[in-house]
Amino acid sequence: MSGLGDVLELIFARPDTWVPVHAVAREWHDRDVAEQVAERFRRNLPHQRMPLLVKAMTAPALAGAVVRDVRRRVRRRGRRPAGPSESELVVWLDATGRARVERVWAGGDAGHVSVMRLRGSERVWPDPAGQEWPAPDAGDVERLFDHRQLREILSELTLEHVRDDEVAGRPVLVVRAERRAPMGLWPHWLPFGADGYELLLDREHGHLLGIGGLADGAAYAGLVVTEITYGAAIDAALLAEP
Repeated sequence: MSGLGDVLELIFARPDTWVPVHAVAREWHDRDVAEQVAERFRRNLPHQRMPLLVKAMTAPALAGAVVRDVRRRVRRRGRRPAGPSESELVVWLDATGRARVERVWAGGDAGHVSVMRLRGSERVWPDPAGQEWPAPDAGDVERLFDHRQLREILSELTLEHVRDDEVAGRPVLVVRAERRAPMGLWPHWLPFGADGYELLLDREHGHLLGIGGLADGAAYAGLVVTEITYGAAIDAALLAEP
């Protein structure tokens, strides 16, 4: 593999198969900057070039985001402290598309576990109600390791290979990305409202091992894989519901 074209061929042209993976990732965001970026995006939405149908489809999601933001602000004025700005994701994925995801919040807050069939059903426990960070779901795995999902993400972006690097012992391409114009549906699986993105694409498997949301040239939110193993057998007990 020598360049971006080769990695995109892995993602777009090869048959879709699941590769057994065990990975650990750090996910984080600067809360204040993230709120400023989201507010700027919502404020500029009426002036952005995109089909009217897309705007109509985007409006409910933005309205929901506003409601969640108001609820969060109300909670902050009360006794309940704001949730943490960093978490650790632990992923087990087998060759059949069965996955387990655990999220543990920084500071020792209680975590959550999801066991799921990707592109299928899932179950989450314990009850995530009231948590600042969302419970892990299929999207946390699919945006990293599902080529079908990655095709949807990358099709919404323009891509530029800026350098080579290494993540968790894996050679990766560092790719600068921006949303295409006219803007299509918002890729909600990336940091919301960012000016652009930095993506870390695994050279051998075409998986997404890192995401950074950029605002004013600096990263304010993202995820990066810190440990990863391919091909090892996954203990069936890990993929069973308790």
